[in-house]
Amino acid sequence: MGKIRSVLAEKEIGKGFYSDTARLEINEAIHLHVNENRFVWTKETFLKMVEMFKEAEVAYYKLGCPEKTSDMHLLAGADLPKQLSHNRIAVEEQKDGKCHIHVKDLRIHIGMGDLYVFCETFENAWLSMCMDHSEVVDIKDLKYHPVVDEYTEWLKEYKDTSENWRYLKRMITKIKSAVGKFSERNLGFPEGYPVSVDPKIQRKYLYALYKDITENDIQSPIVCYRLKDDSLQVVNSHRFAIEKFSGVNSINVVITQAESNWKE
Repeated sequence: MGKIRSVLAEKEIGKGFYSDTARLEINEAIHLHVNENRFVWTKETFLKMVEMFKEAEVAYYKLGCPEKTSDMHLLAGADLPKQLSHNRIAVEEQKDGKCHIHVKDLRIHIGMGDLYVFCETFENAWLSMCMDHSEVVDIKDLKYHPVVDEYTEWLKEYKDTSENWRYLKRMITKIKSAVGKFSERNLGFPEGYPVSVDPKIQRKYLYALYKDITENDIQSPIVCYRLKDDSLQVVNSHRFAIEKFSGVNSINVVITQAESNWKE
């Protein structure tokens, strides 16, 4: 059981489509449905879970079947075998108008209205994180991807070159329609956006992001990962290149642990 430091965001949602139900299914794998949540298990994991629940039942009866206890009691545990390869986070729209939120082997089934509340809650949580955990650091103390230096050169070319404003405006509109509102892209390209894209597209994205930041005076913090050697690694190369190009000595950052599949 964790110890809550603070509630970053919270909203209430109503009863779901499958509330108060539980079932087990077998298809391409074994599925455990509990309310709107579905867990995907292999045969080996399922049998381990069955064994664990049997042990937990015995331990629970020995405690006298309490509703709750003042101290935490471990009822049972299990070392699970290799899981299915669902190492992704995704949001899917279903043909019936509902949504599936996938987090590894967990799927949550919700409606469009609740998805809106879900997203709004996460957005508010991120804003709270930025307010509570941002700090100013010296640019010289940050590690970054080598591509940042290339992006900085591109920005020099962009500023030194006389661009046709009408053409640039059309380009920005086109790029914005493809990747969304840039002022909200604090973590770089949207999920699933190709990394190895044509350098021309990289340039256009960088230029449009630069224009959006400078014209709208965007000052939201940049995310940095704290690495094992306690150094800080910038996550967003495009955004950091713009800050570096602007000539500032320090920037506002939010320092977090690296994502679970991050490789230094």
